[in-house]
Amino acid sequence: MTEDDRNVQKYPASRTLEPPIPTPRAPASQEGVIDAMGVTSRAEELGQNHEQFLGNSSAASFLRQIQGEYSRSGTSPRTVESNGTPGSKSAKVTPQIVNPVNGRDAEDYVLPSREQADRLLQCYWSRQHALYPFIHKPTFTAAYDRLWAASETSDNEILQMGLGDASNSPDVFFSALNAMFALACQTIDVMSSERETEADVFFQRSKILIQRIDVFEKGDLSLIQALLVNAHYLQSTQLADRCWNVIGLACRLAQSIGLHSTEHDDQWSFAELQMRRRTWYGCIMLDLSAGMALGRPPMTYWNSKVPLPQAIDDEFLIGLSQQPHGTISSTAFFNYNMELFRILGEILRKVYKPDLEAERMQQGEPGNFDNRIARAIVDIDLSLARFSSSLPEALRYDGTNQSSCVENTLHRQSVILQARVYHLKIILYRPMLVRLRSASRNRTANRLFAVDAEISNNDDLTRSDFGVNCTVKCVESAMALIELLDGSAQVHRPAWWYCVLYLFTSGVVLILAELCPDITEKVSRSSLLACWGKCLVCLDSTAVYTNSAKKCATDLRKTYSLIFPDQQQGLAENQPNDQPFDDAYPDLPLLSDELFMADFTWDDHGLTMPFYF
Repeated sequence: MTEDDRNVQKYPASRTLEPPIPTPRAPASQEGVIDAMGVTSRAEELGQNHEQFLGNSSAASFLRQIQGEYSRSGTSPRTVESNGTPGSKSAKVTPQIVNPVNGRDAEDYVLPSREQADRLLQCYWSRQHALYPFIHKPTFTAAYDRLWAASETSDNEILQMGLGDASNSPDVFFSALNAMFALACQTIDVMSSERETEADVFFQRSKILIQRIDVFEKGDLSLIQALLVNAHYLQSTQLADRCWNVIGLACRLAQSIGLHSTEHDDQWSFAELQMRRRTWYGCIMLDLSAGMALGRPPMTYWNSKVPLPQAIDDEFLIGLSQQPHGTISSTAFFNYNMELFRILGEILRKVYKPDLEAERMQQGEPGNFDNRIARAIVDIDLSLARFSSSLPEALRYDGTNQSSCVENTLHRQSVILQARVYHLKIILYRPMLVRLRSASRNRTANRLFAVDAEISNNDDLTRSDFGVNCTVKCVESAMALIELLDGSAQVHRPAWWYCVLYLFTSGVVLILAELCPDITEKVSRSSLLACWGKCLVCLDSTAVYTNSAKKCATDLRKTYSLIFPDQQQGLAENQPNDQPFDDAYPDLPLLSDELFMADFTWDDHGLTMPFYF
């Protein structure tokens, strides 16, 4: 636990905040089965007919596929109970129109004590702003200080920097401030139930304030930044659709004020232009992240016409307009991170696009289609290799883990970048893992793809065993990701909701790997077992932050028990090395490539466990 965490706990929000204006919280039925990172939280509703769409890049669909294939129970119910009426469809949420509020109650702007507010805000700057710098800290801090002591507006605040500048409405500023408090609460070391309660107090107040704003009119930079902070918070909640919609609104408003264009760049000062670019790429990042997590098409795509912001720390944007020589900006991470999101966009567009299966069927000859996918995988694999080699030494993970609890921003940034590289590799190769399972049943794994010789070069992905090499890389990336998170101190890991996503996705890959003899010939079962254990231990230890981690660990254990009912320990550790799994368990059904590569429309045949990502 860091010093900031201990100090924050001395001043819990419940002791210093007045109760927020009464507002109905979304009931469990409205929160949805899937959370904002693609996680399901209520196993009892898994078999119900929910309207939430989850495409095939979602890890929830990945596990759902495995569970669906190996479930032997009867058909699932197609209706759900609502208001105690059996068989009725689940109640739909009716959108409410918020009437304009002419008066402004003082309770709307209540703040915690100055000391608690300072601690929470410092937690936000160190944990979130260091990764996502789309708020100009000096401008925001000056406006924040004026909340406690009257002072004149500085020249800097006359610039249109977004949150904190002179043009901000109180509703937008206080909404963003409360969302920042809520997000800070989600990253401190307290019991999950206490932390979530305190965070929700702040978020409910943020939501009330932002609902007053007429978002159907033209927005401004501060409103978009406030929406991005709220979206970041919602990523840590069960409110997947709300998170998705807030991100979409931010993207549309960003386009409405021209953040996606360079046409009128000459109208802005250097500092203003940099903040506009940071905010625009913040929209793209969240849009792609949500699209990947929920398997939905992103609203924005990479636009090379808009340059990335320059890597300059906030305090040097105004005046000096450049980073001092010989120093690396903490915002350099943002640009390298955006390159990974550009690669993620390529994966979603070329490997997980919605019409992938229909296009494949139209090709007639699978070879042409397979060549296109193979080329895409090879190109993206090379892009990831080039990215890793392009990192500056300060942001390059050197393979050593700092166990110290003293936070080191650059080391944390290097861990996060490395974790995201591993995760992108898993997402890139994962379709081949499912296809290998299908091919291994028919002993055709050596011809997973009809890849033309012209694609081949010296890269090991493009030999005749293309599919097997891809799947081995998928499994190795999952194992490396588990090892990275297991060996890193908590203060240097990604946010816990990303850790849960990474660990859960990796755990599902390990389960599926054990079903493929071609993989277990190249990756030892002992190493699979060791990583499996570390994965579960990491999830269990993350449960202090969220019940989602505990549920994910439970889901993995139940899925393993469903697929390997006779195995009491480890990943088939008692299975003889010379006996293929298919021969040992001939009654297990085949995992279908089509289920993974197309939209998932199969029935939930009596699944007994939830799926998370």
